[in-house]
Amino acid sequence: MKKNKYWFRSKRFGWGIMPITWEGWITTLMLLGLVQLSAYLNNIFNDQITHQDTLSFLFDTILIILITMPLLTKRCQDEPRWRWGR
Repeated sequence: MKKNKYWFRSKRFGWGIMPITWEGWITTLMLLGLVQLSAYLNNIFNDQITHQDTLSFLFDTILIILITMPLLTKRCQDEPRWRWGR
C-alpha cells in the first residue's frame, strides 16, 4: 500500500490549503496553539489591552504565517493559488 505523502490540498474556493490527513490536522492544531500562545503572552485576553500588545500579537501572527506557509506548501498536493471552484 502506497502511503500518501501529502498532508494538505488546495482549497476549492479562494486561496489557501486544507488538511487532508491526520498529520495535517495535527499541524493545523499546533499552529492554532501557537497563535493562542502568542495571544496569551501579549495580554490579548486582558480587559485593558494596549496598542503595543495588539501590534506585538499581529506581528507574531504574521511571522508564524510567513515562516510556516513555505513549509506547509511542500506537503501540499498542488500549488496554492486562487481558485473559483472549477
